Amino acid sequence: MDNLQVGTLGWNHANWVGGFYPDDMPEDWWLDYYANLYRVVLVPQQEWLRWDREELEEIEDAVEGEFSFYFQIVGSIDNESERKLSVIVDELAELAVGAVVFADASHIDHTICGLPVTQISKSESIGEWQWQTEGIICSGNPFGWINDLTTDPKQQPDVVRSFMQSLPNGVMGAPLIVNSQNLNIQQLQNLKTVAELLGY
Repeated sequence: MDNLQVGTLGWNHANWVGGFYPDDMPEDWWLDYYANLYRVVLVPQQEWLRWDREELEEIEDAVEGEFSFYFQIVGSIDNESERKLSVIVDELAELAVGAVVFADASHIDHTICGLPVTQISKSESIGEWQWQTEGIICSGNPFGWINDLTTDPKQQPDVVRSFMQSLPNGVMGAPLIVNSQNLNIQQLQNLKTVAELLGY
């Protein structure tokens, strides 16, 4: 990933209909539509756990070109869930690029199912890289998480610059994911525009 990629937690949001997804668009087309504008997504754990083989094939067909799926893990991952994620990673191949663990645990694996891990925590970190914002520490594999996106467009450039300047030498880009709960989709578009205007 050679530039900043803005995305959200999931794409299956009924409250986006009318504001983002056209009113008459079937739900099966939402990922196609999302992937035309955004090239990365963090898949909620409860969502990827219910995927079956048929749905995985539909997901692969919905994204064209470069697209990145990251997978949310809340707390720890049990053996059954890890086996499920392993199947997904094998099926999606290069489209599956990272695992994001939301936990305050002091010791977590740096890889899960072969995927590099980012830890999102209020107090703990892994690896050498980290970025702090809103009282949250993002660490490990570079991946930005914004829990509450500011509605002030003047503050958004500061958030983008802070994240990009935190990246290790040689890393030109990374995903910046916004929590989709109560998200105004226009705010997300503003963030994407700001990043592009800043040259990221």
